[in-house]
Amino acid sequence: MTVRQSREREEALNISQNAAKQALQISENRYKSGYSGYLDVLDSQRVYNDAALAFIQSRQSRLTATVDLFKALGGGWKTANAYQQPEKQASN
Repeated sequence: MTVRQSREREEALNISQNAAKQALQISENRYKSGYSGYLDVLDSQRVYNDAALAFIQSRQSRLTATVDLFKALGGGWKTANAYQQPEKQASN
């Protein structure tokens, strides 16, 4: 899967996660109003948790693919320690 495809998948999963979150809020409001049972809330929580987990896994996959791409292209980045100024040595 390419980085572009991973990004598109992540965007779709983010939309799915937001929809599941709204459904969860609606089911909680229906339960509090007495229109539905708590099983509906639990089912909505399960769907939201599954959607959130899929989104997180997709993001992790995309970020890993991006790092692999940089490595393949010869990306030479340095750690934060490498950018620090070397300490001046005391004159003897």
